[in-house]
Amino acid sequence: MEQTDFSEFFHTRSESSNFMARIANISDKVFETGFNLEKTLDRELGLEKKDKFLVFLRENNVSLDSPKELKDFLDKLQQTISKLPILYINIAFDPSEETLKLLSEWFVLNAKKQFVFDILVKPDLLAGAVLNFNGRFFDYSAKTKFEKIVKNVMNEELVSKIPNQQQSNTPSTN
Repeated sequence: MEQTDFSEFFHTRSESSNFMARIANISDKVFETGFNLEKTLDRELGLEKKDKFLVFLRENNVSLDSPKELKDFLDKLQQTISKLPILYINIAFDPSEETLKLLSEWFVLNAKKQFVFDILVKPDLLAGAVLNFNGRFFDYSAKTKFEKIVKNVMNEELVSKIPNQQQSNTPSTN
Protein backbone atom coordinates (compact mmCIF):
# COMPACT_ATOMS: atom_id res chain seq x y z
CA MET A 1 0.00 0.00 0.00
CA GLU A 2 3.06 2.27 0.26
CA GLN A 3 2.86 3.28 -3.44
CA THR A 4 -0.92 3.69 -3.53
CA ASP A 5 -2.30 6.68 -5.39
CA PHE A 6 -4.93 8.35 -3.21
CA SER A 7 -5.64 11.20 -5.64
CA GLU A 8 -9.16 9.87 -6.22
CA PHE A 9 -9.90 10.69 -2.58
CA PHE A 10 -7.85 13.77 -1.66
CA HIS A 11 -5.12 16.19 -2.77
CA THR A 12 -4.63 18.70 0.02
CA ARG A 13 -3.64 18.43 3.64
CA SER A 14 -7.11 19.42 4.87
CA GLU A 15 -8.76 16.93 2.49
CA SER A 16 -6.46 14.13 3.69
CA SER A 17 -7.25 14.95 7.33
CA ASN A 18 -10.95 14.90 6.54
CA PHE A 19 -10.61 11.61 4.67
CA MET A 20 -8.68 10.00 7.56
CA ALA A 21 -11.35 11.15 10.04
CA ARG A 22 -14.03 9.56 7.87
CA ILE A 23 -12.02 6.34 7.58
CA ALA A 24 -11.64 6.35 11.39
CA ASN A 25 -15.43 6.71 11.72
CA ILE A 26 -15.92 3.73 9.42
CA SER A 27 -13.29 1.72 11.27
CA ASP A 28 -14.99 2.45 14.61
CA LYS A 29 -18.28 1.03 13.30
CA VAL A 30 -16.99 -2.19 11.72
CA PHE A 31 -17.82 -4.37 14.74
CA GLU A 32 -21.20 -2.76 15.49
CA THR A 33 -24.28 -4.93 15.19
CA GLY A 34 -25.97 -4.41 11.84
CA PHE A 35 -22.91 -2.75 10.27
CA ASN A 36 -23.45 -2.23 6.56
CA LEU A 37 -20.26 -1.20 4.77
CA GLU A 38 -21.94 0.25 1.69
CA LYS A 39 -24.36 2.40 3.70
CA THR A 40 -21.58 3.56 6.00
CA LEU A 41 -19.31 4.40 3.05
CA ASP A 42 -22.16 6.24 1.35
CA ARG A 43 -22.80 8.31 4.49
CA GLU A 44 -19.12 9.02 5.17
CA LEU A 45 -17.72 9.43 1.64
CA GLY A 46 -20.66 10.11 -0.64
CA LEU A 47 -21.85 8.03 -3.57
CA GLU A 48 -18.99 8.68 -6.02
CA LYS A 49 -16.16 8.14 -3.52
CA LYS A 50 -17.99 5.15 -2.01
CA ASP A 51 -17.87 3.35 -5.35
CA LYS A 52 -14.20 4.24 -5.84
CA PHE A 53 -13.41 3.09 -2.30
CA LEU A 54 -15.14 -0.26 -2.84
CA VAL A 55 -12.99 -0.76 -5.96
CA PHE A 56 -9.95 0.26 -3.90
CA LEU A 57 -10.80 -2.36 -1.26
CA ARG A 58 -11.19 -5.05 -3.93
CA GLU A 59 -7.90 -4.05 -5.61
CA ASN A 60 -6.21 -4.50 -2.22
CA ASN A 61 -7.83 -7.93 -1.76
CA VAL A 62 -9.71 -6.91 1.37
CA SER A 63 -12.40 -9.41 2.28
CA LEU A 64 -15.58 -7.43 2.81
CA ASP A 65 -16.98 -10.38 4.75
CA SER A 66 -14.29 -10.18 7.44
CA PRO A 67 -14.79 -7.29 9.90
CA LYS A 68 -11.32 -7.89 11.40
CA GLU A 69 -9.60 -7.80 8.01
CA LEU A 70 -11.53 -4.66 7.06
CA LYS A 71 -10.70 -2.91 10.35
CA ASP A 72 -7.01 -3.87 10.09
CA PHE A 73 -6.91 -2.54 6.53
CA LEU A 74 -8.65 0.74 7.47
CA ASP A 75 -6.25 1.25 10.39
CA LYS A 76 -3.24 0.57 8.14
CA LEU A 77 -4.71 2.92 5.55
CA GLN A 78 -4.84 5.76 8.09
CA GLN A 79 -1.20 5.15 9.03
CA THR A 80 -0.13 5.14 5.39
CA ILE A 81 -1.96 8.39 4.66
CA SER A 82 -0.51 10.09 7.74
CA LYS A 83 3.01 9.31 6.44
CA LEU A 84 2.52 10.85 3.00
CA PRO A 85 5.01 13.66 2.36
CA ILE A 86 3.68 17.22 2.50
CA LEU A 87 4.54 19.64 -0.29
CA TYR A 88 3.97 23.27 0.64
CA ILE A 89 2.82 25.29 -2.37
CA ASN A 90 2.37 29.04 -2.60
CA ILE A 91 0.38 29.76 -5.74
CA ALA A 92 -1.14 32.91 -7.23
CA PHE A 93 -4.67 31.52 -7.60
CA ASP A 94 -7.08 29.20 -5.86
CA PRO A 95 -6.54 25.91 -7.73
CA SER A 96 -9.53 24.03 -9.10
CA GLU A 97 -10.14 20.36 -8.42
CA GLU A 98 -8.92 19.65 -11.95
CA THR A 99 -5.67 21.58 -11.33
CA LEU A 100 -5.07 19.65 -8.09
CA LYS A 101 -5.74 16.36 -9.89
CA LEU A 102 -3.28 17.26 -12.66
CA LEU A 103 -0.64 18.28 -10.09
CA SER A 104 -1.11 15.01 -8.20
CA GLU A 105 -0.83 12.98 -11.39
CA TRP A 106 2.29 14.89 -12.46
CA PHE A 107 4.04 14.18 -9.16
CA VAL A 108 3.04 10.50 -9.16
CA LEU A 109 4.31 10.15 -12.73
CA ASN A 110 7.52 12.20 -12.40
CA ALA A 111 8.50 11.91 -8.74
CA LYS A 112 7.14 8.37 -8.41
CA LYS A 113 5.30 9.29 -5.21
CA GLN A 114 2.20 11.05 -4.07
CA PHE A 115 2.36 14.27 -2.12
CA VAL A 116 -0.24 15.93 0.03
CA PHE A 117 -0.41 19.61 -0.87
CA ASP A 118 -0.53 22.37 1.71
CA ILE A 119 -1.61 25.30 -0.44
CA LEU A 120 -1.40 28.99 0.35
CA VAL A 121 -2.92 31.37 -2.19
CA LYS A 122 -0.67 34.41 -2.71
CA PRO A 123 -1.92 36.63 -5.57
CA ASP A 124 1.24 38.76 -5.36
CA LEU A 125 3.16 35.88 -7.02
CA LEU A 126 1.43 36.91 -10.29
CA ALA A 127 1.79 33.40 -11.77
CA GLY A 128 3.70 30.21 -11.17
CA ALA A 129 4.39 28.73 -7.75
CA VAL A 130 6.82 28.60 -4.86
CA LEU A 131 7.41 25.09 -3.53
CA ASN A 132 8.84 24.02 -0.20
CA PHE A 133 9.64 20.39 0.56
CA ASN A 134 11.78 19.10 3.40
CA GLY A 135 13.29 22.54 3.89
CA ARG A 136 14.21 22.91 0.21
CA PHE A 137 12.78 25.99 -1.47
CA PHE A 138 11.99 26.24 -5.21
CA ASP A 139 10.75 29.53 -6.63
CA TYR A 140 9.00 29.17 -9.99
CA SER A 141 6.90 32.30 -9.60
CA ALA A 142 6.55 35.06 -12.16
CA LYS A 143 7.01 37.61 -9.38
CA THR A 144 10.68 36.75 -8.89
CA LYS A 145 11.39 36.82 -12.62
CA PHE A 146 9.43 40.05 -13.04
CA GLU A 147 11.32 41.71 -10.16
CA LYS A 148 14.67 40.69 -11.73
CA ILE A 149 13.64 42.15 -15.07
CA VAL A 150 12.48 45.42 -13.47
CA LYS A 151 15.70 45.64 -11.45
CA ASN A 152 17.84 45.06 -14.55
CA VAL A 153 15.89 47.63 -16.58
CA MET A 154 16.12 50.18 -13.78
CA ASN A 155 19.86 49.58 -13.39
CA GLU A 156 20.37 49.94 -17.14
CA GLU A 157 18.44 53.22 -17.16
CA LEU A 158 20.43 54.57 -14.22
CA VAL A 159 23.74 53.55 -15.80
CA SER A 160 22.77 55.08 -19.15
CA LYS A 161 21.82 58.38 -17.48
CA ILE A 162 24.98 58.71 -15.41
CA PRO A 163 27.34 59.40 -18.35
CA ASN A 164 24.86 61.89 -19.81
CA GLN A 165 24.77 63.81 -16.54
CA GLN A 166 28.58 63.84 -16.34
CA GLN A 167 28.84 65.19 -19.87
CA SER A 168 26.33 67.97 -19.20
CA ASN A 169 28.09 68.93 -15.96
CA THR A 170 31.51 69.10 -17.62
CA PRO A 171 32.40 72.72 -18.44
CA SER A 172 33.01 73.33 -22.09
CA THR A 173 36.41 74.55 -23.22
CA ASN A 174 35.17 76.88 -25.94
